[in-house]
Amino acid sequence: MIVAQDMKLVFRLGGMGFSVGVSHVLEILDCGFSDLVLGDAPLPRLSLGRIAHRGWDFEVFDGRRLFDLAPREGRSRLTVLVITVGESPFGLAVDRVQGIFPGSEFALRPLPPLLAAQEPFPLYQTLDVWRGEPLVVCDVARMMPVRGGL
Repeated sequence: MIVAQDMKLVFRLGGMGFSVGVSHVLEILDCGFSDLVLGDAPLPRLSLGRIAHRGWDFEVFDGRRLFDLAPREGRSRLTVLVITVGESPFGLAVDRVQGIFPGSEFALRPLPPLLAAQEPFPLYQTLDVWRGEPLVVCDVARMMPVRGGL
């Protein structure tokens, strides 16, 4: 039997593949930019706005900007991973979700030292090799301090 802790979600941003443990993903939302609330205060640098959903009110961050990828263009809909670590969730806008797969399909590898020494790579230090493809491991614990300074 496969349990949630053994599962990983694969998503795409700007042609790159990423993985995250499903135990950190509360939900996957499909929403429009019009669902985001901008408010009166200036938005944090990587924020797309806030969204109210199922009793939560949380910030949605642009995954492309977070990982220094080219901005998305001409899209009216968002795919948002509602991620949690600690008490409050946050949203991560991604290009698409590829699926949820057993952890046994992934082989964890360290990021090569040449890449690990460059920005923004402190956000991620490991790769998952999945079906022969290297995926960036989205380490939610590492994202939390960055999220506070977004």
